[in-house]
Amino acid sequence: NAASSGVILYSTSWCGYCRQARAFFQERGVAFVERDIEREPGARDEMNQKAQAQGVRLQGVPVIDVHGTLVPGFDRARIASLLTGI
Repeated sequence: NAASSGVILYSTSWCGYCRQARAFFQERGVAFVERDIEREPGARDEMNQKAQAQGVRLQGVPVIDVHGTLVPGFDRARIASLLTGI
């Protein structure tokens, strides 16, 4: 189940890097939860609170939470290394 997998993709409908991140997870069979920060109430606040707690500066979306570690942007190598560290 996606919620317990611990991967959350904070995104918008129009973001190209969000589409790349989505495809990246789907190709690898990684279950994830996608939260649209423009359409889903509370999603942007949740993302901002996590960033503040971790001292992460956000420059827009995507922002990906991999098992509690926030990754700003679609950093393929960083995400892959966090996923293999499960």
